[in-house]
Amino acid sequence: MKPLILTTLLALAVLAPALTQAQTPPAPATGSTSESGADKFVDRRLDRLTTLLTLTDDQKSQIRPILVDEFTSMKAVKDDSTLADDAKKDKMKALNDDAKAKISALLTPDQQQKFAQMKDHQHDGGSSSSSTPAPAPAAS
Repeated sequence: MKPLILTTLLALAVLAPALTQAQTPPAPATGSTSESGADKFVDRRLDRLTTLLTLTDDQKSQIRPILVDEFTSMKAVKDDSTLADDAKKDKMKALNDDAKAKISALLTPDQQQKFAQMKDHQHDGGSSSSSTPAPAPAAS
């Protein structure tokens, strides 16, 4: 009788982890990685614009959908295997220019000037993370 009890207990000890694991439901998904990637991208960009341009809450709520739409459209262009690289680059530039125009329309004149300087600084090959413009050349 004792060998039967010992065998049963041993079998339960070996099988118990497998049985509990089989009964545990998988954790629910918290969203796809592309969604969280979009959120992170949009949040970082909105935070940067807020810092550099001192956006109001109203402006932030109007600009966020523009950034989300730009991200979504850019991802679609990037993932479009039927487009050549040059065509992708042209479409992405057009999407970016469109988003910048929409954002600029929501800004005050002072903010628009700062926003234009940010864009100019990016095109000059400078880092866009600095809010201070490049120093003027020293007068001779």
